[in-house]
Amino acid sequence: MRSKPAILVVDDEEGMRHLMTEIIHLKTPYDAVSAANGDEAIAFLRDSVDKEHHDSADIRLVVTDLLMPGLDGESLLAQVRDLAPALPVMVVTSHGSIDNAVNLVRRGAADYLTKPFKPVEFVQRIERVLENQKLQLENVRLKEELHRQHVVSEVIGNSKAIADVLKVVSTAAVSEALVMVYGESGTGKELVARAIHALSSRAQNKFVTVNCGALPDTLLENELFGHVKGAYSDAHQDQHGLVEEAIGGTLFLDEIGDISPAVQVKLLRFLQQKEFKRLGHSKVSTADVRLIAATNKDLREEVRRGRFRDDLYYRLNIIPILIPPLRQRTEDIPPLVNHFLKKFCSLYNRTIPLLTEKGMQKLMAYEWPGNIRELENKIQQIVVLTGKREIGPEDISLEHDEEVTRESIKPFNEAKSEMIARFERNYLTTLLSTHRGNVSRAARQAGKHRRAFFELMRKHKIEASTFRDQPLPDRE
Repeated sequence: MRSKPAILVVDDEEGMRHLMTEIIHLKTPYDAVSAANGDEAIAFLRDSVDKEHHDSADIRLVVTDLLMPGLDGESLLAQVRDLAPALPVMVVTSHGSIDNAVNLVRRGAADYLTKPFKPVEFVQRIERVLENQKLQLENVRLKEELHRQHVVSEVIGNSKAIADVLKVVSTAAVSEALVMVYGESGTGKELVARAIHALSSRAQNKFVTVNCGALPDTLLENELFGHVKGAYSDAHQDQHGLVEEAIGGTLFLDEIGDISPAVQVKLLRFLQQKEFKRLGHSKVSTADVRLIAATNKDLREEVRRGRFRDDLYYRLNIIPILIPPLRQRTEDIPPLVNHFLKKFCSLYNRTIPLLTEKGMQKLMAYEWPGNIRELENKIQQIVVLTGKREIGPEDISLEHDEEVTRESIKPFNEAKSEMIARFERNYLTTLLSTHRGNVSRAARQAGKHRRAFFELMRKHKIEASTFRDQPLPDRE
């Protein structure tokens, strides 16, 4: 084992090979090793490459001649790109040309130097290549860190409940223990699972999601473990499952409380031994996969009723995380609202409106049976349908408004007028959004004269120009 990182010099001319290694030894902080041809260099690199991360363990740069017997410099470059993609290659040749330089750079060479060269020039080019490599690696590291921060920042809230969830997330991320996320539909269970994955050592590998509740038994087993050709009538070729796709990464089993007893048995075997069989195959395979599961059910009650295996429950429930429903943490609603306003105003190229205090109070008073997902959809609706710079309670239409907003009952005529006004505004903005601000087409579809339609717009202070540049609404 060398005490310092090295540069690999590859050249079939012994004199040139010796010259370059001596310059590296004397003029750089690196060690130098050499190979007489491309095949020898590849054999050396295979022994020194980190097989898990596909990078060179202690070789920082390959300096190679272009024209060599056997494996030439261009072919060596291609094989290094496959073997260790992050390892830079500098080509040195006396047969240089601009065309060759452009071709090699396109193929991934870090630099190109023609012979003869001065020692100082050789050292400067080495330093430049390695400095560029250092910057690229730092850039990759920063991007990965920003990605992790972005994923974790998506778990939004100021409540103690969310703070507690994030503490468990950070603890769970540094372990390989199974995690069980509990919460009602729409509370953000998958977001929590993604945050655990992003903070873990598996972050560079895949995060694979399976919605167990959306698939019948046979399809779920096939999705998880795959099949071989002929396993059933439509199995025309071998197909690997999501367990294999997630190797090295994380497999997220959403709504695991819905899986059948038969699939539970096979899943338990996989969790215990990391072993599985493709459908129709006798061969046992193994997979290194981190598993996170989620459910909106009380699994202890499911076990008590005999619908969920107790041994599987205890295997899954190593690190339980409970995400409370939004109605139990109303202090999280303002930051969530602000986040979704920014998100959808950016998406639809709108100016972020001001949400009045009473508007926020109305959102905080609502029970949100669909939790964060329902809140997100409601904010998107408000951004799309409301052209105002200021959003008040009259602009926010909620399910069962009068029963759940905890507001006092208003006089009949006043309540009726507010409801009619809300209907008119929503109707007008929907039509104008559909026709991208074309008043004539909107009035025609409404069955009203253009002047009468304009009067309604003036009454509600709606400008047609607000809708002219927005994207067309999705039509499914």
